[in-house]
Amino acid sequence: MLPVPSVYQAAYARWRNTVIETETIAFWAGRIDGRMFLGLGGASVLETAITLGKTYGVPFIPGSAQKGLASAYAKAAGIDKQHRDILFGKVGNLPEQFESGAVLFHDAWWIPGSSDTPLAQEIVTVHHPEYYKGGEKDATDFDSPEPNVQIAARGSFLFTVECGEPKWAEFARDILSEALKHWGIGGKTAAGYGYFVPDTRRHSELEGERHEWRQRRERAAEEARRAAMAPEELAIQELRQLFEKEKKSGNPNPSGPLSDKRTELLRTALTWESPHWRGQAADLIEETAKFLPWSKKSRDQRRAEIAQLRKPPVT
Repeated sequence: MLPVPSVYQAAYARWRNTVIETETIAFWAGRIDGRMFLGLGGASVLETAITLGKTYGVPFIPGSAQKGLASAYAKAAGIDKQHRDILFGKVGNLPEQFESGAVLFHDAWWIPGSSDTPLAQEIVTVHHPEYYKGGEKDATDFDSPEPNVQIAARGSFLFTVECGEPKWAEFARDILSEALKHWGIGGKTAAGYGYFVPDTRRHSELEGERHEWRQRRERAAEEARRAAMAPEELAIQELRQLFEKEKKSGNPNPSGPLSDKRTELLRTALTWESPHWRGQAADLIEETAKFLPWSKKSRDQRRAEIAQLRKPPVT
């Protein structure tokens, strides 16, 4: 079968990055346990058909097929109608009774490299052709089997479900993954086609990359926040963070970084002109002293400096 075009790999990489960087998308990487038939009844120039993306010629699983499967599985699994209506929408006899679901099932993309090629030749043999055509002739061991060449999909797919509330997206994703594992999707599921198993390695890679992206985003937000701070606020914030860290340890260290940072802030704050920031620094320093008391040698001097810090600066 034909290899995947390089343009598809670039498009998949772009979509993969979008999925990783979109918190409202829940994803699942699943591998076909064997082969999958999808779109057998579609129009085709061949004797068989398969659902292929028109742009890249690579098999995909339409979001509508996933939604139908998940909805049927949710009902069979006993999920109450109220939750199903939220996930999949409502239907009725009148237009005003229709309501779209809160969850969007994106088309599932074939994962490059998950198999040699996304398509594989499959042979489906009809052992009793005359019997299946009308049943007028009994099926016997004397019938001549008729092999039929088919095209099937193989490899892994990236399933993505989106909702404004991420918890609902995860809920729908879990329903879909269970349906794919236990019911399968596409044609000939009764013969074992279309069933999925978790692609643990690729799913873990996606989770790891999303975790790294979240950390980068948090670092960037923290850097932006710090850049917007006044120098006085930043100095107070640095001591606050160190103080909270030391409190969690529950072990005051008289010669540790908290003691050094506190003394540094006290001396720096004495040079500030703003009464507000001077007062904020004094409050924090006194708070740290309850956790890490001053040494007997420096206690009186530090208290005098804090008292001076609470007075308006000399101009």
